[in-house]
Amino acid sequence: METFNLLKKAMENEFKKQFLTGTTGHFHKSLQQDAREKAWCANETNRNFIRTMSGLRSNHGICKSYLMKNKLADSDSCLCGSEETLEHLIPVLSTTIVDEPFSTN
Repeated sequence: METFNLLKKAMENEFKKQFLTGTTGHFHKSLQQDAREKAWCANETNRNFIRTMSGLRSNHGICKSYLMKNKLADSDSCLCGSEETLEHLIPVLSTTIVDEPFSTN
């Protein structure tokens, strides 16, 4: 059991070191600056929510800049003319959402 605990601690330390010094994941690091002991989704059970939020947190959301980067779109331009990135879309979408209760009428 002692060997397992030592190995686990060594792996945690290596992960934290790579998280802080790695050359990838810059967008995620801008959201979360430290390596956490517990995953952000540890208490979440909705798989679709986890998948969607993981995509947003890793800057892999479906927007034109991501699609163009993967050769799935011809342009990365938003309807407003700016580059369509998640950083651009989220503030734009949040200002267009109406703050009224949902109506079934």
